[in-house]
Amino acid sequence: MRMMAVLMSQWYSVAMTITKPVPVLSPSTVLARIAQVKAALAEVEEPAEAAQLVAKAEALTYLVKKAQLSEEAQHAAAEVALRAKRRAGELLAATVPHEGGRPKKQAQAGPVSPRPPALDELGIDRHDSQRWQAIAAVPEERFERYLADAEVAEPTTAGLLRTAHVSFNGGESEWYTPTEIIEAARAVMGGIDLDPASTPEANEVVKAEHFYTIEDDGLAQPWYGRVWLNPPYSQPAVARFVERLIDDWGAGELEQACCLVNNATETGWGQLLLYHANAVCFISGRVKFRAPGGEPGAPLQGQVLAYFGPAEPTFEDLGVTL
Repeated sequence: MRMMAVLMSQWYSVAMTITKPVPVLSPSTVLARIAQVKAALAEVEEPAEAAQLVAKAEALTYLVKKAQLSEEAQHAAAEVALRAKRRAGELLAATVPHEGGRPKKQAQAGPVSPRPPALDELGIDRHDSQRWQAIAAVPEERFERYLADAEVAEPTTAGLLRTAHVSFNGGESEWYTPTEIIEAARAVMGGIDLDPASTPEANEVVKAEHFYTIEDDGLAQPWYGRVWLNPPYSQPAVARFVERLIDDWGAGELEQACCLVNNATETGWGQLLLYHANAVCFISGRVKFRAPGGEPGAPLQGQVLAYFGPAEPTFEDLGVTL
């Protein structure tokens, strides 16, 4: 907190200079102020304080550009601004949680839990909150790799999210489903006989009676019984797996099935899934997948869980089901 108070007094005059002639900032001054923000980021524990650091870092980025300092100085200032946004997103995700599904009823007896602060009470714009939390959802290894990329002249929110989006939805196919979604599907179907797009590590959670790996080529194998499908998220694999699911369901080869995919309703395979499924749950929030080795990750769009079968699932703890 003392660090925050010092920074506030030092940076008030800096913020005011944005509407005045740009002051001359020496490289040593820039590095000192960047170090101050980094030190404060290591201590900050409240979203509102993190938001103030974001404002200070963005003011510094502006001043460095206007003063036409070196590319290294501009990169360093933009990097600390992106780190500040990431920290703010982490704190927002932890302080203003969205568990998904329907709100839990407050117990009548016992103390009432304090209500999490609303964004307007924190002085944070909803759009900023969404962007910062999207930055925080990028796995740390990928975040650091983006900052270290020699081809990135100036790190930006748009550049980071674009890189992460291509990685998650384009090139990397192995993403493992969280336990709570698997268990919701298992409860509805009464068990999982087959996962046609899996790995031994993923099946430790899915616990399917049988599964196919990429070496088995699940599309070339028979599908049967109660199927769980979290297909590869790269194209054209996702479309092929969804089309296979729909074909086998229509041919009577399957008893039941649950399929977890991005809510890509604008795509041909997305439209097919919505048309043929017996129920579709629009999952609240972003699913926290795991990459091989346990690295956490979250896509930059929502997901749907499509159900095929005679049951009438609500998936009330996950989101809204239609």
